[in-house]
Amino acid sequence: MKKFYLLILILFTLGSASAQNRIELSQEKVKIDGNYFYAHTVKKKETLYSLGKAYGVTVDVIVKNNTSLATGLKEGAVVYIPVAEQDQSVANNPKQATAKQKKYKRHTVKWYEDITDISEKYNVPVAAIMALNNLPDGKLKTRQVLQIPDAAYMASFTADAAAGADPSAAMQDTPATPADSVANAADSVGIGSGIALSGRGEVVGREQESPLEIALVLPLNSNTPESISTNFMDFYAGALLAVNDIKERNLTVNVYDIAEYSPLHTLLDVPGFANNTLIIGPAHSSRLKEVAGYASTHGIPLVSPLDNTAEPLVEECKYMIQVPVSPQCQLENLVDQLNEQYRREPAPVLLITEKAGADAAYAARAKELLDSLAIPYHNISYGILEGRTISETLVSIVDTLNGTPNLALVPSNSEAFVSDVVRNLDICLNYGNTKMIAYGLPKWRNFETINVELYHKLNLHLSIPYFVDYTHPDANRFLLAYRALYNTEPSPYAFQGYDITKYFVDLAKRYGKSFINLKTFAPAQMLQCNFNLKPAGTENQGIVNVATRNIIYNPDYTITLQR
Repeated sequence: MKKFYLLILILFTLGSASAQNRIELSQEKVKIDGNYFYAHTVKKKETLYSLGKAYGVTVDVIVKNNTSLATGLKEGAVVYIPVAEQDQSVANNPKQATAKQKKYKRHTVKWYEDITDISEKYNVPVAAIMALNNLPDGKLKTRQVLQIPDAAYMASFTADAAAGADPSAAMQDTPATPADSVANAADSVGIGSGIALSGRGEVVGREQESPLEIALVLPLNSNTPESISTNFMDFYAGALLAVNDIKERNLTVNVYDIAEYSPLHTLLDVPGFANNTLIIGPAHSSRLKEVAGYASTHGIPLVSPLDNTAEPLVEECKYMIQVPVSPQCQLENLVDQLNEQYRREPAPVLLITEKAGADAAYAARAKELLDSLAIPYHNISYGILEGRTISETLVSIVDTLNGTPNLALVPSNSEAFVSDVVRNLDICLNYGNTKMIAYGLPKWRNFETINVELYHKLNLHLSIPYFVDYTHPDANRFLLAYRALYNTEPSPYAFQGYDITKYFVDLAKRYGKSFINLKTFAPAQMLQCNFNLKPAGTENQGIVNVATRNIIYNPDYTITLQR
């Protein structure tokens, strides 16, 4: 289990290996629209995150007050940074400044720390920290800045306590630092998720003060920098931003590098592992199968975060939650799109399949779905060598006069066959007033031999597991926070780490372990994927995600996400 050095490790392996130079705070203040700002001249290697940390403001605040940052942070530029609230009042009323205000040592609370940890770190009583920082209940927030009592304060505190006085009044001339006065870019990420609506069986909300422990079980290979798994470290990085965004005081994230536990039962035997409210991972189906039995025995929801071949485990384990959507479900959602279009504007439907192709199962399932929806269709099945003769057949079937889009469903992952189909459909567009909407499989996005311009001409519709709409403000906030914190671009694994952690920790935060008994969940659109959880079947089976992201290649060469 890693709590301390993995957090440090990620900061030094994900593109931010070189430490930031110490920020020299500007002594120059300017007054703009009645408010005071530091005028900071940007130096080499300084970032928005390092500036925000040094001045005690979020990256969003800096960007909001400097429109010039739209083109990036540039060396030599002057950035105006708002003076902190306490300093602002002093700047507006200089007489309020007093020599009695002391500068105590400060400590920024890490996400894995509580007040006892900090008390032991500095060898000062918990009560003294609470008194100096005006903490009536001792609860802390991640990145909260605490003032640490020094010897002089302790002498006064001890004397007041001995005399029966209220220790919290001992240093009233030294106001406590506001809880959120120092924050990094992640504090600006505010992304919502769905919550459960109704349940099956007994669903009990989590007690307000009960601890919430989450296990992240990932193959990080973190023993040496040379062996680190970049993809799973990215997942972990995204999860950290989600944890920061959730801001649950009683939340502990236990990180387990599965590479260090062989055989796997040594992980399950770790003291306290059964205390976890939720397990996210392992990443691969073979390891998930080993953990599924443990999850059932201890009643802990187990999330399969990345492997779409793990869905069969749902039939064996009530506590299993399969997030990646199965290929069959992707096809079903694609046909649903076609059905919606057909009901709006009935038109010829073409089911184009490859003779004796490797995707015979997809073709058979597509026929079943069309038949179940009572959609009439023309099944054109041909071999790749017949491609040059099939265009006349297609033209004879499609509507070339009325301008109503013809619908072509092509359930194939063969790049050669799809390339030929796309070419033939493009030929059809040259006849009369022919219009076309093509429906394909997710793998099409990775085909390199097909001109993507044809996808746009055919108004291609795809139903895919993952897609990031960078025009959405939530995605932009995450992108800004990730860049600021890690000094690199987020990969799909980072987005997935955020989405899964945010969604399921929110559920656990609300219901504890019992969320697994919920029968109906509110659909949620996250950053990269959607969630629409459904019980797989009987009471003894787990939960599957059936939500995909539906994207459209538009004729104007844009790609839009249907919301």
